Order: sequence, then structure tokens, then C-alpha cells
Amino acid sequence: MDRRLIEAAQKGDVHHLLSLVKDDPFLLKAVALLGGETPLHIACMGGSPNFVKEILNLRPEFTKDLSNEGFSPLHIAAANGDLEIVKELLKIERGDCEIEQMLRLAGALGVEDMHLDQQAMQTENRTIAAQDASAHGLMRERPLKPSKKLQEYFKYDKTKDSPSKVRNTLLVVAVLIATATYQAVLSPPGSVWQDDFWPTSNTTTINDATNPPAHTAGKAVMGTKNKVSFGLFLLFNSIGFFMSVHMLYFLTINFPLQLELQVSLFALVATYDTCMGAIAPNGKLSLFFVILSIVMPFLMMILTKVVRDYPTRRRCVSQTRATA
Repeated sequence: MDRRLIEAAQKGDVHHLLSLVKDDPFLLKAVALLGGETPLHIACMGGSPNFVKEILNLRPEFTKDLSNEGFSPLHIAAANGDLEIVKELLKIERGDCEIEQMLRLAGALGVEDMHLDQQAMQTENRTIAAQDASAHGLMRERPLKPSKKLQEYFKYDKTKDSPSKVRNTLLVVAVLIATATYQAVLSPPGSVWQDDFWPTSNTTTINDATNPPAHTAGKAVMGTKNKVSFGLFLLFNSIGFFMSVHMLYFLTINFPLQLELQVSLFALVATYDTCMGAIAPNGKLSLFFVILSIVMPFLMMILTKVVRDYPTRRRCVSQTRATA
């Protein structure tokens, strides 16, 4: 949705809305094609009856659209207790007067029956509105804890935060994670050995301080003395690094200079893999991380796709079994 349209709906600015529609007559139609939240949902949340009336005049079909949480504009207005907006929405949702008149002329529906049905519909709508309003009132009466208030204040809001702003924030976070994890493998905990040492048969060992274990310059000290801890460090550090690189790739799809960006990311991954293999002590552990550095970038992409698509796939399987 256009950011200017969101701001107009939040402020209830009818003049701004009409100006936007005048500049782009297909603006509201594009919103309807996208689905999800509409300016009518935002205006109902903000309690702007004049804006709601104007939106209903321009696009009355917005009353049937559901938000991403599954709420209609009527649900939102009723929950907020805005009776004026509820009445305006009910005028649209009562039914098509032209169809009603056609049925009358055709004799397919008695006038008395139609009035009874209309009264029943109004009663049902009032009952639903009252129930939603009372439920919302109970939620308002319950005070929020300070930690919950802080979470509510900083949490992502689809009506206020534009996709471009969220993408920029995620890019900054991904770059910070990639920088931290890349630096960690360049300077591992305990640093690296500065010399080569291979104990000979003539060497007399007194204690570990004067006679360190065999090592090679450039290898991680932690990897020589505590291979388990070093292995866990490299494993989780690599997960963070490759996941952040995957985020950078995913968030910059269709950006300009795409080829140059992909080459840069590939070079960064190759440098990380080379450094990880260089600091790992010789032996099976070094071989394991060389293989891991090759497999993990592709594994990250596959795992994220599988985990993200799993709920939808499970729902489809359940529906198929239910219909079978």
C-alpha cells in the first residue's frame, strides 16, 4: 500500500485522500488487488468517520476485505466502540437495494418477509458489535505490564512500518551479524599460535606452561587445547555468518548491480571458508569444517525454505486427508 495513503488514513485526512485519488485514479483499485489491509481498516482503527464515509463512497467493496489478522472493518469499528462508523458500515453491508427492488417487482419475495429478514440481520449485527465491544472493553481494563508495554511499543506494525523501511532495518542487522561473525573467525578466542612447536623425544616435560602441546603457526590456540569447545564455536559462528549472508542475498534480490553484489558475497563466503580451514587444527576437525563450509551455504537456503513452507504444506495435507 502507498505510504501516503497509509498516512492519510491514519490522520483521517479526507482532502489528502481526494488529492491522491485525483493524481492516481487507480490508486484504490491497486490496493483492492493486493488484498489484506486497506485504508478502511486503518481509518476504522483510528476512529475517523469522515474518512470512512469518503472511502465507502469511493470503494464500498472494501467492507468485505479482511485484514492480515482476519478482521473486517466492521469488527475493528465494533471493537473500538465507534458506533458512528459501525452505522456507516452497516449501511453498506445490509445488502444491495437494487437487487431487493428487483425481487419485489418479480414477486419472488414478500415485502413483509424482506423486512423481517432485514430486522433479523440488524439485530445480529448489533449483537456481534456489542459482543466485540464488550470483549475489547475487558481487554482495555486489564493493565499491561511494563515489559509488555515496551514490547507493544517497539514491535513491528504493518500499518505504520513500510516494507522498504523494514527491509533497510533487516539489511543493517544482517550486515552487523555478518561483520561480527566474520571478525570472530579472523580472531578466534585465545588468538592463534605465533610459532611452530613439535616436541622431540629428548624434550623433558615439566608442566603445560613450559611445554605447550604440538602446534603450527596460524592455528587456533583454542582448537589445539580444547577441540570440543572450538568445534562448537566454529559451528554456531558459521550458522550465524551463513544465515546473515543468505539474508543479504534475499533482501537485495532485483537490486541494481546484482552480478557485482553476488560476486562480492561469493568472495566473502570463500574468504570465510578459507580462514576457517586455516585456523582449524590439522586432522579430522579441519577436514570436517572444510566440508561444512562448502555444504552449509546451500543447506541454509534449503532449510529456511523447508521450515517456512512447512505450515502451509501441513495444512494442505490435513485438508486432503479430511476430504478423502
